[in-house]
Amino acid sequence: MSVTYSHEINNPLSGVLGLAQLMLEHDACPAEFQEMLEELIEAARRIAAVIEQLQSEALPQTREYSAP
Repeated sequence: MSVTYSHEINNPLSGVLGLAQLMLEHDACPAEFQEMLEELIEAARRIAAVIEQLQSEALPQTREYSAP
C-alpha cells in the first residue's frame, strides 16, 4: 500500500518540481519569482525525501534464524 501512496504523491510532485525548474531557468523570470521558485523546489525535494524514507521503512525486513 505504501508503494501506491508513494507513486500517487511522487507522480504529481515530479511535475511540479519539473515545471518550477523550467520556470527558474527561463530568462524572463523576475528575481522575486526566482526566490519563490527556489523555495518551492526545496520544499518539493524535502517531500520527495520524506516519501522515500517512508517507503524504505515499509519494506519487509528479513531475519536470519539459527537452527537449534
